[in-house]
Amino acid sequence: MDQQKKKTINNELNFTLSEAQELDFIPKDLPGSLCWVAYVHYPHSNVIDRNARVEEDSNLVKAINLNVAGTSIYPLKKIRSSTLIGEGQLTDLKTNISNTGANVLFLDAFLTGLQQRNLEKALGIKVYDRPGFIIEIFARRAQSAEGRLQVALAALTYEKTRLVRMWSHLERQRGSLGFIGGPGESQLEMDKRILSLKIQRLEEKLADVTRTNRIQKKARERSDMLNVALIGYTNAGKSTLFNTLTDESVFVKDLLFATLDTTRRKLKLPSGRHIILSDTVGFISDLPPQLITAFQSTLEETLDADVILHVQDISSPQRDAHEQEVFRIIQTILKKRGEYSPNKIIPVYNKTDTATDGMIAALKEAHPEAVFISAVNKTGLDDLAQVIEDHLGTNDQQYCVSLRIDDGKALAWLHEHGRITLKEFEDDKMKIIVYLSTPLYQYFERNFLKTKLP
Repeated sequence: MDQQKKKTINNELNFTLSEAQELDFIPKDLPGSLCWVAYVHYPHSNVIDRNARVEEDSNLVKAINLNVAGTSIYPLKKIRSSTLIGEGQLTDLKTNISNTGANVLFLDAFLTGLQQRNLEKALGIKVYDRPGFIIEIFARRAQSAEGRLQVALAALTYEKTRLVRMWSHLERQRGSLGFIGGPGESQLEMDKRILSLKIQRLEEKLADVTRTNRIQKKARERSDMLNVALIGYTNAGKSTLFNTLTDESVFVKDLLFATLDTTRRKLKLPSGRHIILSDTVGFISDLPPQLITAFQSTLEETLDADVILHVQDISSPQRDAHEQEVFRIIQTILKKRGEYSPNKIIPVYNKTDTATDGMIAALKEAHPEAVFISAVNKTGLDDLAQVIEDHLGTNDQQYCVSLRIDDGKALAWLHEHGRITLKEFEDDKMKIIVYLSTPLYQYFERNFLKTKLP
């Protein structure tokens, strides 16, 4: 490699985290722009309600402050390597774009770099596919260092497979690539090398942050709190439920992926037991695999909770498909670990205030283990708390504890974290029968039974 190429690579690698996030699939100077939304229905697609899918696509567009000019649906009979869609469909798109003045196209599909470039040339506007849109939303939502690194890594991995589409972007960054007509092979190889090295550096940074978070996680595991986590399809009402249960004010807005970074709060159950409740990113159909890989550690931590509440929008016409998608992603995450415990996942059907009595009755019969709530109206929350208690108690063991009669602190802790079934007093001691999980009893033993009774 000559000195000029080495210098170019070194300059490219001298980038900050914020610059790594500025790959900007969708430039930030586009808010208010008109976007045409087109859903491509592939052969053998498992999407049942095409209109519901288009509505979800429109919400993705609104999530980055673009206006929807109109929508269309294009069933695919044959996939064209050059433009994906057929000539008639492309002509229809041109007409729609011309009539509405749209200057952005969101194509709900998986485009190759070549297809994206050809469509932009044919239509004369910017074209973005579903993975690019979702990654962009993640980039704008991420707040924590780990979240920002995860999104930046996903973005670079996504773009590495699409270098044909990236030439204009890379030209803007370097300011020295005069090859609009197409770069030479050596230039392509160098850009692949640059991206690979950037990805490697981000992976190293992310590994450092993940190690730190694992240390913090171990500290939480040694604490006296059990963990209950919320999962679900995006916009199912997880964050609203989180706020209702904890009396907190986490960011809640009717936008997809309004929550990205994990939020944790202490929650007291009716029995007096204290737990940690956590809320994190929602799932969505066709979540880019780059994001699943990048957010592996975050999602694994959620799935390691003592109890998982799977929050579902009872009124969604795509409810069953959303449920299947959530479990597909869960199994993807846990595949390497060979672990999966469905018994600790509680189905929680939210938004009962929008459902008919008949719909609720049918679901109760089909899913007797489920809990039915309205986080907005605060109905069904007592039932939910009791189900959480019951599930947390399935791993409890019976312990006989002797305490000094004046050890009020230890007694209060047992009341808060366990279920006391017997309390007897004799002289200056008290004998207690309590049900606790093994980790909680070990915590109690370490912190309250350091001195043996005579």
